Amino acid sequence: MPGASRLVDTFRSQRIPGPDETLISGAAWDGTDLVVSEETLNAHKLRRRNFSASVSNAMEGCHASWAAGQIMPNVIDPFLARDAGSFVHDIFEHMFSSAPDTRTKDAYRAGRDRFASQLFDDDVTRQRWVDYLDTIALGLWEIEDPTEVDVYATELSIFGLPITDSHVPIVGFLDRVSIVERRGGLVVPAIDDYKTGKWSSEQKLRRYGDHYGEQLRSYALALRTIVRNRDEAWFKDQYARDRDRWMWDIVDPSEANLLYTMVGRSRSVDLSPDAIDQTAVTLAENWATHNRLADTRRYDTSTGPLCGWCPLVAVCPAAAAEGRTASDRAPGLPTARQIDTPVLGSGGITRGGLSAHRGLESERKTMTEQTSPETAAKPAPPARHLSEGKPWDEILNDDLNIGSYAAQGAFAILNRATAALKQAYPGQVVKRSQIETLAVLLAKIVRAGERHLTGRFSWQSSANTRVRGLLFTVMESSPLPVGGDADMWRSWAKKVRKNVIVLIDESLWLWDRSNELPDTDFGVFETLPQLGPFDGQLDNAA
Repeated sequence: MPGASRLVDTFRSQRIPGPDETLISGAAWDGTDLVVSEETLNAHKLRRRNFSASVSNAMEGCHASWAAGQIMPNVIDPFLARDAGSFVHDIFEHMFSSAPDTRTKDAYRAGRDRFASQLFDDDVTRQRWVDYLDTIALGLWEIEDPTEVDVYATELSIFGLPITDSHVPIVGFLDRVSIVERRGGLVVPAIDDYKTGKWSSEQKLRRYGDHYGEQLRSYALALRTIVRNRDEAWFKDQYARDRDRWMWDIVDPSEANLLYTMVGRSRSVDLSPDAIDQTAVTLAENWATHNRLADTRRYDTSTGPLCGWCPLVAVCPAAAAEGRTASDRAPGLPTARQIDTPVLGSGGITRGGLSAHRGLESERKTMTEQTSPETAAKPAPPARHLSEGKPWDEILNDDLNIGSYAAQGAFAILNRATAALKQAYPGQVVKRSQIETLAVLLAKIVRAGERHLTGRFSWQSSANTRVRGLLFTVMESSPLPVGGDADMWRSWAKKVRKNVIVLIDESLWLWDRSNELPDTDFGVFETLPQLGPFDGQLDNAA
């Protein structure tokens, strides 16, 4: 399993960047566009020789965010969905390359445990990762019986195949190609792709688009292109290697399936001629966009809900103009000091993103760090430089590990307290003492909920994350008692705490009925009052 083995080696040898290290450089802002230097463009492969479905998808979003993501160092975290999914893919690749009768859960566990022993030295972390991987992988056996899958190939690769009339050079790795039937000595293939994330509901697909479906249709388009052109001289010259012999063994794919292994469900992708033709149009348009961006070295911004997960959110002028900040659920995003993106001036930008006039203090400020003369004149407190390490370690170098789950929790509470007060009192000065008081109050509510759930409290625990999520949901429909006295605030806190406890109990109630979910009585919604969802019903339930 060479792919995941490289991840192991990188994870064991990587150095986590410090809080003062620059993570993004070689770029500058020109209005709301991010302009990169020629050196940065080439060093970070912002101009692609071959075009993948994922890059095509990125061309439909914020181009500046995509460029920043390519420039940032890639830190491996086995608990991150992206990297954990890579390990699952590798285990399944190995498993489906073996004899059918060996494709068992024991085979999966053997691969899982091998990686766990290579990744982690302590038993506690190793077990946490094993449990996590099981959560996102074992649903495969609810979708299919792996021993009955007729596998043609795993990790089938396509490099630089010119598809569409625009000759888009597609690149892709097909997780698994299974055999639907054999026809005249040729294989009728099905494209199967593992997804270890959340299920894509119809509502989600309508709102955000079917990017996974586009990915599989791009693979189907590539296979269709192979079948149409494999007898041409140019094709035979380009694909004369032994590894490409499979291209003469197949016909057009008859189906494509997304296997959501975390939820144990599959989804069939539309491979009708009209759908594939539309995918070809989309790929051509996105390839043209990619080329335009690389030619101009100018990456424009577009704002939306995903701004909170963007590596540029701390300094992005477009996000700042709309008051968008980092999401509580996106730990580890670069701080303003880690992003070297000065304002573009007449001197242009050179290596490291430095403009010829960067020494001017007015241009070194970021949009979110402008200070008044009064503020700037105050002496700064002693610097406390934290280290960033693995998220499962709360303490690093005898202080808080800023990359830990605990740091994420504390920052989320402080951020929510600040945002709630700012929204409740727009245009007014909110004092530091008021923010701290509300943050402590919210932390106490989380502590009460977590102790109710597990009997203990830890910023580092998964229970803390669950309770914080319930707290933030309750706060959305329980506005702060603006203008109220101390008794009103005390009553508000008691009400929020009670509703959080109720939601914890209701969550456990739902889990207890996992095997026998009751029939849905839609009539109960007819008597729902016009109050907020937690103003009356949950108080009564408590």
